[in-house]
Amino acid sequence: MKTAMIGLAALLACGNVAQGEEVKVETKPFALDFSAQVDYFAFDNELYVVTPSVGFTLFEVLDATVSLPVYNTSEEQGIGGDLNFGVEYGLLQDKTGLFGSDASTLSVNGQFGLPLGGEYASENYTFTVGAAAGLNWGKVAFNQDVSYLFNTGETFVPVFGGFLDTEVLSATSSISYELVDSLKIGADFSQYYAGDAQLLTLGPSVKWAISDTASLDVGVGFVLDQDAMPYGDLDYTVSAGLGFKF
Repeated sequence: MKTAMIGLAALLACGNVAQGEEVKVETKPFALDFSAQVDYFAFDNELYVVTPSVGFTLFEVLDATVSLPVYNTSEEQGIGGDLNFGVEYGLLQDKTGLFGSDASTLSVNGQFGLPLGGEYASENYTFTVGAAAGLNWGKVAFNQDVSYLFNTGETFVPVFGGFLDTEVLSATSSISYELVDSLKIGADFSQYYAGDAQLLTLGPSVKWAISDTASLDVGVGFVLDQDAMPYGDLDYTVSAGLGFKF
């Protein structure tokens, strides 16, 4: 928990530095994105999550997405039941290098979950707020993401294996190195906290820019520590995402 809060404090510090600085953003035409994310969680009752998303970008600083996850376990499968609407606003866009970096980014985001009914639907509406920061030093990049799920009822949280009725704090620290123009390798350290339950994972990641309009990322998370897991221990995670821009 302490490590996650340090990451959040760092994001806030970036925001304080960025305040008062005028950021000139070159506007570009409307852009449409489509992505599909597949996540595997190695519980005793194996869990797969497929999440297709459609999004658009306006003026390089505002992104909006709509997604609907589909769940599949060794016992049953079905649409996730929550239609998620997300928005992200860029506060700082590669204009100022902070902490000695060549460039830096800072954004805030939010997500609203609308239950649609079904086996995996949340009991009530869900709200998630978060922030993300990025720093680049030549071919080396560091990214920090933090999110907080406000829960007013039971909500299905895949990383913990089932429904939870508590708030969930998530934080991911990523570092990557650009091998060539289109290929990056790195490592992701992720933390998840929900009431007394906690999970820490660490593993390698690969990001490949297939073309100007397509990208692929793959990652594996090995469990470093877990405590009070409500649906049994997790062995590891695997994720893969494919994205297209139009």
